[in-house]
Amino acid sequence: MAINSSILSRTLATSVATVLSFSTLAVAQRAGVPIHGITGTLALPGNVDKIYDGLNTLIVKAADGTDHVIHVTKDTHVHGAEALSNVQRGTPVVVHYTVKNNEPSVDEIDCLGPEGLPSTEGTVTAVDRVRKTITVKYSGGEIERLRLTHHAAIENGTIKGNRVVVYYTNEAGQKVAHYFKRKS
Repeated sequence: MAINSSILSRTLATSVATVLSFSTLAVAQRAGVPIHGITGTLALPGNVDKIYDGLNTLIVKAADGTDHVIHVTKDTHVHGAEALSNVQRGTPVVVHYTVKNNEPSVDEIDCLGPEGLPSTEGTVTAVDRVRKTITVKYSGGEIERLRLTHHAAIENGTIKGNRVVVYYTNEAGQKVAHYFKRKS
């Protein structure tokens, strides 16, 4: 009898743990907590490999060589190029997308490089994700605070003290950082 109750106890404990983990996952999805591969806002840096303008589709080759099919909608913003049709093969881009219930939705595409968004380089002295600002100190000693886009504010991890390249637009006379990456 002791063996059966021990097996029953373990089975019950495993069942409860499984139910709790699935219910936690469901609550997290409703609450909008990013869960890698299921929900969240992500940035995909890569280069445009192919363009299907009539289909509003790009093939972006990531740094690891993986091809990603990017479907552009009327709600997708393209920065650093006048239109999707002006993006050339080989252009470095960052695709910002949101994943909800395993369905990616492309929110914006930032074109980088000489023909894309302007960039600046410096050391991050502060990041305020609530106010959506980043403060950068340049090599000449000057300090500048840039606004962050929604994606830039939530996509990057801890970067304070790191040297970065910041890609930005000029909106109403203020620099708005769309993407930044650590300088290696």
